[in-house]
This record gives sequence, structure tokens and C-alpha cells, in this order.
Amino acid sequence: LHLLEALLPLAASHPIGFLLLCRPHYAETSEHVLSFLAQRMPNAHIRIRLQPLTTASTSELVTHLTGSTEIRPGLQSLIAERTEGNPFYVEEVVRTLIEHGGQTGGAKADLELPATIEGVILARVDRIDPDTKRVLQVASVVGRRFDRNIVAELVGEDVDVDLGVRVPERGL
Repeated sequence: LHLLEALLPLAASHPIGFLLLCRPHYAETSEHVLSFLAQRMPNAHIRIRLQPLTTASTSELVTHLTGSTEIRPGLQSLIAERTEGNPFYVEEVVRTLIEHGGQTGGAKADLELPATIEGVILARVDRIDPDTKRVLQVASVVGRRFDRNIVAELVGEDVDVDLGVRVPERGL
């Protein structure tokens, strides 16, 4: 943050632009940067607040993701209601429904949509094979960045640590 605060004023005297993406309600990071900009550079920045998707936009995204215009009646509105217009959440819910073969058929009563984004991610983690899951769990405790050898030592010799490298290829 200190480096960013030192660099931002350069935009007033040099042909340089910054594109900052912030999530709201993070006092130590995004709120700090936004406060800095408001106080020190009130006329030198533009703030664009992204709004949640509308129900119509959510339905359009669901149609695009499923590749079908024949979605079960009420499903699109249920997804829009549950995801509250969060495009990432919409994508993850649709991906979960497709994996379970439930994007178009069946009655609305048998539909189980994850209640939260965290629920979607945890359900996805629960579906991966045990060795990959173990690598993922250990790596998540070690931190965002970690040394492969540390993870290998923690998971033990009976688990191939390189399985975790293939997780993104599996769509996790």
C-alpha cells in the first residue's frame, strides 16, 4: 500500500494511468486506497461501482453458460434470487448443476442450490479425489504461496504432491 500511495501521485505529472480493482468493505486495503484517493487526489480519479446483475442479465448468463434456452421453469429466477446478481456465484452454481445433470430436467423441489459462495467451493472440493484434496488442504494451511517441497513433506510420501498442480485443469 505504501508503494501504491507513492506511485499514484505520479499520474498528475506523468502520462501514466492506474487501474485499481477493489472489493468493498476491506478497511485495511480497498477502503484505505479509496480514502487516500479521496483525500489526496479528489479530482484525479474516477470511481466506478459495479452493481449486481439484474434478473434478466442473470438469466442471460445462465442461458449462455448452459448453452440452452430451455431451462427448467423457475430455475433462472431461483438462481438469480439465490446468487443476488454475483456473476461468479452464478457461474459456480450453474457449473454445479451441470455436473449433477440438473440444469434442465427434474422438478424444482429436488433442486439443491448451495446457500453461499463458500458452500459452492466447499462442495467442489469435496468432489475431488482424496489425494488431491489432501494436497489442497495442506497447501491452504501453509499459505497462498508455498514451496512444493514443504507441502510434499507435510502430506507424506504416499501422496503425489504434483496432483495438486492439475487441480485447475479439472475445473476447480
